[in-house]
Amino acid sequence: MKSSFSLKKIFANWPEIVICFLVALFLYFYYQGNSLESKNISIPLELRDNGQFTNVSRLPKYVRIKMRGKGEDVTSVKTEDIEAFIDISNVTNEGSFDFPIELSFSEKLTAITPIEVEVEPSVLKLKIEEKIVDYVPIEPIFTGKVKDGYSLNNYVLVPDTIKISGAKSHVEAIKKMRQMIDDTGMN
Repeated sequence: MKSSFSLKKIFANWPEIVICFLVALFLYFYYQGNSLESKNISIPLELRDNGQFTNVSRLPKYVRIKMRGKGEDVTSVKTEDIEAFIDISNVTNEGSFDFPIELSFSEKLTAITPIEVEVEPSVLKLKIEEKIVDYVPIEPIFTGKVKDGYSLNNYVLVPDTIKISGAKSHVEAIKKMRQMIDDTGMN
């Protein structure tokens, strides 16, 4: 009989028990959230393409990574543990598009729990153009002075063109490449 009496007492106060349990749970998660440490690092940003289209926009060299986790775990993360990249390999036509910055983690980083990772900026707007190849003529620019008694009457430039590749608008804007040639000692 005593045991049934104590169960009645416990169940008589069930609202207070539930409230105490919820407060304890809240305090536990609040403490866990505030005991996590933060770390910010800069990671080089890479552009991945399929060779048919390329980026024309200015691309930042680095992105900022914000991490939160247990102190010893967060401090052990190095820049080599994270790769940041934009993948434009699925692009099929020219235009301006928003691309998310994607992250790839090392096995060491994926084993850490709990950890939060954010990248800033998370999305970049890029102008994409067709990638082309062209051959442009090389124009020699002679510097220096030919030795006394000599003159430069004729020259042959081999090769006389150079292969360039890149965004269509950039490649088409290049009409010739200049090459400095020092003719000081020619005889």
